[in-house]
Amino acid sequence: MESKKKTQEEICQVFRFEQWLRFYFVEERDDKLFLNVPGERLEEIKTSYPHLLELANMANGGEIDYQKSCDMVCAYVGAHIDGPKSSTALVTNILDSKGYQIEMYLFGLWIKGHEDFLDEDIRPFSEWEELYAGWRATEQVADYAKKLMESSPTATPAGGNNTLH
Repeated sequence: MESKKKTQEEICQVFRFEQWLRFYFVEERDDKLFLNVPGERLEEIKTSYPHLLELANMANGGEIDYQKSCDMVCAYVGAHIDGPKSSTALVTNILDSKGYQIEMYLFGLWIKGHEDFLDEDIRPFSEWEELYAGWRATEQVADYAKKLMESSPTATPAGGNNTLH
């Protein structure tokens, strides 16, 4: 069980990191979106999250859209977690699990509920991780996550009407 929980957290971190990249470093040129992570931010990533540097470099400087973003994250998870660290069955099981879906849903709620604050300045990924973990650990969010886990599989909210601050 601990292995599954650790692997799920690793996968969730990859998705959170990719969201952070797109939140701050996407720019529009000629009606297309490009990911442009400045050198000093790449150095911060290299120092604080060396295991995620390759993911940042995969798309940096290139055109990005939803499909490319999904492909990039899946390729990264496949190369670095699915196989090298965990069994393919475990990763597939996690990606299909209710717990993973809820965790990603909660992260989306956190971004939506804190977007103005996050947008005030480019905050390091380490700060995002710390802020999200603090929010996620609050009693209100923990209770909400528990209710979602106990609900039927189709009861996980898809909309963003229940923002928790």
